[in-house]
Formats: sequence, structure tokens, C-alpha cells
Amino acid sequence: MANDLTYPQLFVLAHRHRHLLGMGPARLVGRPRRYGLCRWHSRARCERRRCRRRDYGSSDHTPHNVSFVFLGLALLWFGWFGFNGGSGLAANARSVQAIINTHMAGCIGGITWILIDWYRTRKWSIVGLCTGAVAGLATITPGAGYVSASSALAFGFLGAVVCNIGVACKRRYGFDDALDVFAVHYIGGFVGLLITGVFAEQAIISLSYNPGDVVPIGGWLDGHYMQVPIQLTAIVTVSAWSFFVTYGILWIMDKIPGLRLRLREDEEELGTDLAQMGEHAYGFTLETTICRHRSRETLVDSTRRGATPSEVEDAAPVSEKVMDDRPEAQFKEDPFSI
Repeated sequence: MANDLTYPQLFVLAHRHRHLLGMGPARLVGRPRRYGLCRWHSRARCERRRCRRRDYGSSDHTPHNVSFVFLGLALLWFGWFGFNGGSGLAANARSVQAIINTHMAGCIGGITWILIDWYRTRKWSIVGLCTGAVAGLATITPGAGYVSASSALAFGFLGAVVCNIGVACKRRYGFDDALDVFAVHYIGGFVGLLITGVFAEQAIISLSYNPGDVVPIGGWLDGHYMQVPIQLTAIVTVSAWSFFVTYGILWIMDKIPGLRLRLREDEEELGTDLAQMGEHAYGFTLETTICRHRSRETLVDSTRRGATPSEVEDAAPVSEKVMDDRPEAQFKEDPFSI
């Protein structure tokens, strides 16, 4: 429902024959259709459910499956080629340019992010690589069919830097953005749509036009310095529209029985999977999960303060500790096991 009420506004802004807040037929350069601007949907959801989880900030929740994060990035990256390359609904040179730009920005975004992580912590991170790649992909999306490949490098770099700062601010000030949706997608889309007004080139736009057609002018690189204010006006307009429309819809939903947005306190303590689905994704018992989480915290704290090898060894073997606490009957060999 939120999308149905929001996307028509994006069409009005992006269509070449529409007017932007009475500014005349100045066309918005770039596509604000999903990534970036509509991430205000998630922000509105966060605000509507009073934002923070009850235990937010009390412990360091690490990604539970890094392999799936990397696999998800691979699938997402491949799909993004169709997302950006197919936005023009045509197979032409401009679509190819959009795919190249998408790949370049994703690569530079991932590399930039892990370099920032290395500078801060002297550690490489697969999750950081994936997050940086998504930041680069989200940043290039508004301008994929409007800029050159060399400009796409700047999109990936700037997107990763700004989104990394956004994630750092989220952690520092305690914002509850579990998947970094606002910090990566909205901020990346904001930056991408804004700098599209700088790097958009008429030569790239003309790749999808027939000879003799009137081709829209680009941004600052073509000497059109009013394009950035147009981009900024569109960003503010659609952001405000998306936020308030989504917030209103969620306010109505929260009043309907069975559609509450916030889990009860006991459900949060138990976990969403078990509370609402009746099962765990990986079959871990609650005892194993709690013991593993506490042991990880002990191991991290011990490492930070320079623990001795014996202290680290005591904190590490979580599964053995859980098994030792169980009744001896559970250790009997299963006669049907192979």
C-alpha cells in the first residue's frame, strides 16, 4: 500500500513531461525509483514502533551466518544488473553502459569499505566487503544510465565513504537500524541522486536516442549547473512524501487487531522465529544459543584486555560446555546412526 501511494509521486518527478514543483519542464536526472528515497519506508516503520528493541545496545550482536551474507550479495549483485540495465526497457548501448557502471561502482564500494575497516581496526571483514558493495550499488542506481564508467568509480567511492560514516553514526548514537537499511540504502541513494546532477553527461544519455532526436542535457559536466538544485528538491520532496505517507499507513495498521508492529516483551526475549513461526532457522536450542553468545562475549572481552591462553581456551569451546551440562543418558550412541 505504501508503494502504491509513493511510486506515482516518483513517476511525476522523473517523467520528462512533468513539472517539478512549478520549476518548469526541468527534467530530473536519474531514477529515484526504489533504492534510496523509498528507504524512508523503513525509517517510518522504525519510528512507528518506537524504534529501539528493548535490549538494544546491551550486547554486540554479530552476523549469524557470514556465508549466507556473501551468497546473498552474489545473488543480489547479479540481479542488480537486470535492475539497472533493464530500467530503460530496451537492449541498447545505454543499457550496457548501465551494467558496466553498476559493476564498477559495486567493486569500488566493497574495496573502499574494507580499506576503511582496515584503517580503523586492522581487520578485514567479509561482511564489510558485502556492505560496501551494496553501498556502491545503491549509490550508482540513480545514475547508472547517465554517467560514464570513470564517473561510476567516484559513485562507488563516495557511496562507501558516506555510508560507512552513516553506519558508524548509527552505532555511536544508538539508532536501531538492524540491517543498515537507512544507513546504506537511503544515504547511498541520497548521495547517488545528488551527484548524478554533477556527473550526468549528454553523451551517455544519447546512447538510447535515435539520430536527430532532442537529447536532454546532463549536469555540471555539461555546464548545466541548475541540475543539482533540481536533484536536491526532488530528494527532499519524495523523502517527506514517503515518510509521512508510510507513517500514516503504519499508524492505521497498528490500530487493527492482529497487525501490531511491535512484539511483546516476552516475544522479543524468546526471539521472533520461535515466537511467531514456532521454530528456529537452524535448530539451535535456546540453551546452546545463550551459552554460545555469552562465551563469545567472554572471548571478545578477554582478547581485548590481553587474556592469557588458558583464559581464551576456557572461553572458546562452547559446544563442549553445553554438552557437559546435559544428562549422561543423552550421550548414548544412536543405534540407527551411520
